Amino acid sequence: MEAISNACAVEPDCARYQIFGTLPSSVHSAADEKDENDDAAVAEALEATRAACMSHLERFVEGYIWQKGPFQLQVVASTLGGVCTEREKKNGVPAHLSGTTRFGDNIEDEWFIVWMLKELTVRFPSLVARVWDDDGEFLLIETAFHLPKWVKPDAVANRVWLKSGALHVVPPSADEGLGDWARPASKFVEAGVEVDAKSTNLKTRGNTRQAQKQDKKERDTPPPLTVEAALWLVRGGDGSLVTENKSTKASKEVNAALDERLAKYPEAAIESMHRCVAMLPGRIHLLLKKEPTLIAAAVETFYLREPGALGGAARHLFFPLENMQNVLVTTTKCLFAQMDRQRFEPSKGWAVALPGARGEYFPFTTFRLPDCPYETDTFGFYLKRRARARKARTLSGRK
Repeated sequence: MEAISNACAVEPDCARYQIFGTLPSSVHSAADEKDENDDAAVAEALEATRAACMSHLERFVEGYIWQKGPFQLQVVASTLGGVCTEREKKNGVPAHLSGTTRFGDNIEDEWFIVWMLKELTVRFPSLVARVWDDDGEFLLIETAFHLPKWVKPDAVANRVWLKSGALHVVPPSADEGLGDWARPASKFVEAGVEVDAKSTNLKTRGNTRQAQKQDKKERDTPPPLTVEAALWLVRGGDGSLVTENKSTKASKEVNAALDERLAKYPEAAIESMHRCVAMLPGRIHLLLKKEPTLIAAAVETFYLREPGALGGAARHLFFPLENMQNVLVTTTKCLFAQMDRQRFEPSKGWAVALPGARGEYFPFTTFRLPDCPYETDTFGFYLKRRARARKARTLSGRK
């Protein structure tokens, strides 16, 4: 599927999100005694906002097992000022909260994140958020049947936002009267030299037909918009954005399509959990009892296993097959499906621990070889540590 926007590409199966703004209480407490432009005051206000956001979401994510990584936020300093060129300042981003989550094969993790961002903008109206992945602005892909005609893959960079629980798409009519401050500095390379796009006639590049196509494309494409200007518009600008053709809020049909996709959350997050009985060694049982989310890392290690690692896992050095117990393990439907589809021949140690076991199936469990991922992961760490110790002895002249 063609991405709606490639402006902010990220690694595959990875969601990137940003939250701009601070809570009124945090602004007052941090900025009353300091200049509001002071980096320390802004960072303090953002940290208070981050804590409030994570606290509000805690009840929704409690007990949830993420496929590869959890929802997380960190404070990112502004790139609008400081010691940098004028071009870097114009293309900069205000201080904000940012996070990246790898969702792997479980696309529901990504949509759960969208719901959480939407929930945060409802709970804290002063916040404005955005999210994208390697497909670009995937929220627009979901609502594609209801979008206006001007929305194209190369026309929506910095124009898609979440505010007060609604999707906002900044139309070209909203920023057509803004000055240069709202436009990012853009340059292209001609004969190996950077040239300002505004001062160069595009028809001089290539043949006339290509130049005409380029000119038509530029006329049909809205001018680029900086993040700072987009945020100003989404928050209402100077108060004049009240007409329908200048409003940044997406149409009712667009928001209805997005709401329909998110309607099953947050209940769907809990419903995606799966509980199964597994025969586990005592040490792994204690490990999962203390950190249930480790099941995700274990499954990934087993799912992406290499033959060499399995040889070490078969030794059961770190998690011996002792005190075997039938345990109720909490995982997700996606993780369980990944394990359930694997074909794997157990080690001889399992035949001793479970005399009734034959082939790759076991009579007391619906979860195959739950110790192998932990052994594989831990054995890999053990080999790396042993290699570092051997290298240290060599450098020091000791045997």
